[in-house]
Amino acid sequence: PMMSFNAMLNLLYGGRGVGKSFYFKVWTLLCATGETVWMRRYDNEIRDAQDKFLEDLISNGFITEEMDLKYEGNVLYLNGEARIHFVALSVSMKKKSVPYPNVNWIVFDEFIETRVNRSYLPEEEEMLLEFISTVNRYRPDRPEVRTFLIGNKTSWFNPYTAFFRIEPFEGQFKTFKD
Repeated sequence: PMMSFNAMLNLLYGGRGVGKSFYFKVWTLLCATGETVWMRRYDNEIRDAQDKFLEDLISNGFITEEMDLKYEGNVLYLNGEARIHFVALSVSMKKKSVPYPNVNWIVFDEFIETRVNRSYLPEEEEMLLEFISTVNRYRPDRPEVRTFLIGNKTSWFNPYTAFFRIEPFEGQFKTFKD
């Protein structure tokens, strides 16, 4: 149902372990049209996400032996086609000149920081919007990229809800203009 709203920026909250990331991994790799940027906050997190990206897909039978999967740098290819680009938000400003003409989706996994020894990046929300702008820049004849921020529902109060002025609400979905 969330996909039917066609929003450019989607914040998805849910309980830990209910399948948010798993669903988006299946969808972006096997179902979605075009390529996806899979984003985490820090470089070491994106390396871990890339290294373990296929594990649960394999163990749950979504990856078969007939599929040709390989990594070239930070890109995962399925049957010779680029599917997933792994990007850390912390180094995304270095990618301002990198074109992503075939990317239709950005998934920022674990966007809510829950670890005590980690923090949000300075002006992180602006960094994310700049990266989205970078991806959208080479799209004169195509729709803008849709972005999904996935996080565990630990608290309504975080830099993103403050930045976008999102207040707690009842119900499954809430849409905001502008």
